[in-house]
Formats: sequence, structure tokens, C-alpha cells
Amino acid sequence: MKEKFIKTRIPHSFIPRRVHQAFFTLHILFLVGPVVSGLANPAQSAMKQGLEYYASGQYSEAAESFSEAGTLAKESTLDPATALFNKGNALYKTKQHEEASEAYREALKTSDLTLQSKTYFNEGNNLFALADSQEKENRLQAALEAIKEAVAMYENAMQLDPKDEDPKINYEVAQIKIADLKERIEQQQQNQESSDDQEEQDQQQDSPEDHHPQDGQDQQQQDEDDEGQNSSEEDQNQENQDPSPAQGKEQDQESEPQQSGEPQAAPEEMTPEEAIMMLEAMREEEEAEREKMRVKLGKPIPVDQDW
Repeated sequence: MKEKFIKTRIPHSFIPRRVHQAFFTLHILFLVGPVVSGLANPAQSAMKQGLEYYASGQYSEAAESFSEAGTLAKESTLDPATALFNKGNALYKTKQHEEASEAYREALKTSDLTLQSKTYFNEGNNLFALADSQEKENRLQAALEAIKEAVAMYENAMQLDPKDEDPKINYEVAQIKIADLKERIEQQQQNQESSDDQEEQDQQQDSPEDHHPQDGQDQQQQDEDDEGQNSSEEDQNQENQDPSPAQGKEQDQESEPQQSGEPQAAPEEMTPEEAIMMLEAMREEEEAEREKMRVKLGKPIPVDQDW
């Protein structure tokens, strides 16, 4: 896949090498490569400082410099979108995904459609990373909402650049993730309902029943009924203690386990070779499922602006 970068009139340019990284099972590709211009003005100086910080891995400092560049550009009635785009990339690298979203959405106000397309794509990836962190915190509903927003970002990127395959790939991966999250949320809700029902049953069992005292006549009648029942039970017990020889024989036959004429063979045990083959088949199946969730990925790269 060809490296993508913003063209300028300045001859000196730098195109970074692709770097592959992963969020859980998802791989995302960021698009833009930087170009360095020689224009000297306050906004451009801050932008240049931000690029240097970013290249050295000082992403927090880079975000501050890009923010300053955007402010200075705005004061000079220049388009701050590129500086804000770079700020979003730097904040993404520090895992400040919500702040990165704010920067990307400000950058989307630009009239530059090429930059818009790249910003939509990077914002989609940023939202995917946000959803990943929310999922790890078991905030499944929040993760689902973030993934849905990511899908909208990829759709916008596809509309602006229909020939770009990367948003299409990530769009499909996001749809798979949405289905997975919905299923897990539904299962979580069912488990919660079952837990609530069980708790309600336990409370009902623990609650004391209401007892009402009987009057004298009812109590006397109850005592008489109890005596009659006890007498009947004693007679029945006497009969049960002296069974006839025929009954005893039948009971002995019933108590003995029935046996078939042929001895039953013990179940076959799996050989070590068969167990290894089964494990390998399971691994291959799992790897095939993972492959469905795998696309190419690179790191977000800032871009300079020739104001």
C-alpha cells in the first residue's frame, strides 16, 4: 500500500517508514506523512517545534506546540486545521482519546477536503482505541457508542476518497466489533436479570410467614386430627416392618442393579496423538477467527503546513 502524504511546494520532505501496532485484535492504518517547509513565521515556528517533539517521542510537548501553532495561525487569519490535526495525533499517542477527538473535530472545519478525509479516518481510529480502553473497563455500552461513532467517521472518509481501501477495511472490522459488543451486552443484561430474580427469591424465603393464633375450638379439633393421623401411621409402620417372604424377595430383586448378558466395554480413551491433533485443529480455527479481525496499521504522523 502506498504511503500517503500531503504535497507541498517545498522540495525537502520526509516520508516515515510504516510501523505496525495493534489494539486488541484490531489493526488500524493512519495515513498522513509529514513534510517540512522553510516558511518562517510564529505559527510555522511553533509547528516546526511540534514536529521535532513528535519525532523524538515527546508527544505531550508536541501537542502543546501544535496547539500554540493553531492559535497563532487563527490570530493571523490562517487555517489552523493542520495544526489541530497534528495536535489530535499527538494526543492520540498519549492515549488522551477524548481530547484527541476534540482536536480532530476542530480540524474538520477546514475547507481542505484531502485533510478532511484523513482527519475523518484518524478520528475513526482514535474512537476505536477509545472503545478498546472502555471495553477493558467493562464499560460495554460506552464502547459500543464509540464504535458506532467510528463507523460514521469511516463512512465520511470513504465518501471523500472512494478509492482509499483503508477506511473500507476498518469499517468492516468495526461492524464485526459492534455485533460482538451487542451480544456481550445482551448476555450481561440476562445475567443481571437472573441475579435479580435469585436475590428476590432469597429475600422471599428469608421473610417470616404470618402466623395467626387459633381459637380454643380450632386447636382442639387440630389435636384430635393429629391423634388420628398418628394412629394410622403406627398401623402402617407395623405392616411395613413384617413383610411377607414374597415381598422381601421382590424388594431384594429391585435393589440389585440390572446386568446385561454381555459385559460392557469401557469407553475408549483418546491417545496422545489424537489429543495433539485436536488441539492443533482448535488453534487453526481460532487463528482463522482472528484473521477476520486483522487489518493493516500504522502510527499517526503529523503534517506541516505551508502558511
